[in-house]
Amino acid sequence: MTALRMRSWRLIGALTAAMLLLTGAQAAAGTQSQQAAELSEVTTQVADMSWSCTIPSGYTYDRYQFTSNCYGQSYWYRVRVPADNMWSCTIPSGYTYDRYQFTSNCYGQSQWYRIRAV
Repeated sequence: MTALRMRSWRLIGALTAAMLLLTGAQAAAGTQSQQAAELSEVTTQVADMSWSCTIPSGYTYDRYQFTSNCYGQSYWYRVRVPADNMWSCTIPSGYTYDRYQFTSNCYGQSQWYRIRAV
């Protein structure tokens, strides 16, 4: 009877340890997926006046520069968050322009625009 009691306690201990391990693994997996989602959110946001190989949707640019950092192309853009009265190489959605001037700041064109919110 004592040996049976010892085996029961060992079994209970083993089951308790297994439950703790599973619970900890689930908590760690939840934390990792939350961290991955937060990282994804941060990496999709572009800081104003940062240099990028592409112009993300909803942004514009006000300068370009030759570089060897961008695979498949030899220039990158200084990305900007559109704002009223800003000089820009493109006219983003939701904006119009009230002035333009000739410049060498913009890739593939000779003018930039002072954009205004619609």
